[in-house]
Amino acid sequence: MIKARGFSARYIYSILFYSLLIARRKTSYFRQFKKWGDAPNKKQNLHQDPALRALVSRLYYENIKHLEILRALQQFEGYLNIQGWQLRKIRQTVGLIYRRLITISLTDHEKAYNLIRTDLESSLITQ
Repeated sequence: MIKARGFSARYIYSILFYSLLIARRKTSYFRQFKKWGDAPNKKQNLHQDPALRALVSRLYYENIKHLEILRALQQFEGYLNIQGWQLRKIRQTVGLIYRRLITISLTDHEKAYNLIRTDLESSLITQ
């Protein structure tokens, strides 16, 4: 209805509130917009979009950094309103992480194992 004419609910609220100085609460306007079927969507569930998930995972596996993926989505793929935290949430739901947990490398693990084994064999350490 209102959106078909090119106006958003927030825009109409701002005209009614600031220009006409109608002193009502913002929630009453948005409740009325919801009755008309033109309620603004405050939460974008972008992390549930399968096409976006596939695109992010493809860009991730091409070794593209977080900010470069974000810029590519905003400028070239049509996701103009996507934020950095939303991209992180998408990566988290898909299981794509940039930083791994700090673990002991295999060589350090082998060195420690060999050191303990030699000490056990030379009876410096008792069981």
